[in-house]
Amino acid sequence: MEASMYPVWNEIPNYSEIVPEPYDGEKVSIDSLLNQEVAILKFKETPSSFFEGNYMQIQVKTADDQLKWFFTSSQVLAKQLKELEQKGNLPIRAKIVKIKRYYSLTR
Repeated sequence: MEASMYPVWNEIPNYSEIVPEPYDGEKVSIDSLLNQEVAILKFKETPSSFFEGNYMQIQVKTADDQLKWFFTSSQVLAKQLKELEQKGNLPIRAKIVKIKRYYSLTR
């Protein structure tokens, strides 16, 4: 096909305009938040298309008031957050730690 048959560059939508980030703030790795107190604001659990099971999108606020969010498939974090939500205890401040091969919330 000739180049003139394709849309003009500026008329092609940007991926981020069509598929926005799930939460406000900076997307980070969970490891960048390890061992520091954060406020866990909200989370969303979604079925994974890469493995059997679910993954979570979690939004946090850091001590310096920065909004951040990350993905994780940690079943331990999922269980802890669902229990906290059921009891009406979100948002909550906690530290995310890594114990051997899994992530967990702690004081």
